[in-house]
Amino acid sequence: MVMSKQNKKILGITGTIGSGKSTIGKLLENHGCKNIEVDQVGHRFLTDPRIVSQLVTTFGEEIKGSNGEIDRQKLGKIVFSSAESLRKLDSIMHPPMKLETERIIAEEMKKDIRGIVVNAALLFRMKLDSLCDKIVYVTAGSDVRTDRLVKNRGISKESAEIRISAQDPDPGNSEKVIYYNNNGSVEELSRWVESDLLPFFQT
Repeated sequence: MVMSKQNKKILGITGTIGSGKSTIGKLLENHGCKNIEVDQVGHRFLTDPRIVSQLVTTFGEEIKGSNGEIDRQKLGKIVFSSAESLRKLDSIMHPPMKLETERIIAEEMKKDIRGIVVNAALLFRMKLDSLCDKIVYVTAGSDVRTDRLVKNRGISKESAEIRISAQDPDPGNSEKVIYYNNNGSVEELSRWVESDLLPFFQT
């Protein structure tokens, strides 16, 4: 059952890489929510000529692949090599990503959906947390996260560890934040989503 338009709420999902944020988003999508994957929004901007020009000017022609487009793996090796490189990437990518996320939310608010999920690894750094009524911060043991990244994304253990260290910090105690330790199975996660998250969209 979907909620009426005036009652739709926005749930933010963030947490450490490899903790299962995307899985939670997909589970909520299966229950009638609009799941906005902010990382995917960013990937689309990598084909925007204006963004491409800024990235090449900042990081060099070597971030392009043989097809002339931005190679995400090459870009990743550069930006995750230093905090300064990551800061430069954020300054280019985050403003248009936030604006596009806000545009999508405004469009989805007009539709008959249960609610909206904003799924972003850097929810707080991008200041998307201010758009959310509630936030889920997903965690998992470092070994579990590294193993998931190596198996599911095909990246090296060293690269996985670097990416883990570049995530949003723990937001600390807040009535707005729900913590979930996702060290278990997908079945356990699904049961938690149904029992603990779905009621949020009905209040």
